[in-house]
Amino acid sequence: MTKSGIEKKIAATVTAMAATGPVLKGTISKAKTGHQITWKGAENKTKILYVPDSRLARAESMVAAYKKLKTLLEHLAELNAELYKITVE
Repeated sequence: MTKSGIEKKIAATVTAMAATGPVLKGTISKAKTGHQITWKGAENKTKILYVPDSRLARAESMVAAYKKLKTLLEHLAELNAELYKITVE
């Protein structure tokens, strides 16, 4: 791939990342009442966020957006590695 081709893909990926919207990291599971999102925070400490049933769809959307953003970030890193390889002297 050419340098300009990689740069165009990088720009498109960054644009897609910016358009991702709000994100929540974690896994949604059923709680006694409603749902909860759990994730590992600072110092690998488990964090829990309560999600009422009325807000479940929004939380699911935000968790999906996080996963998409993570995938886009991995893709961006790969593209930057390719660009680095062809521009190193």
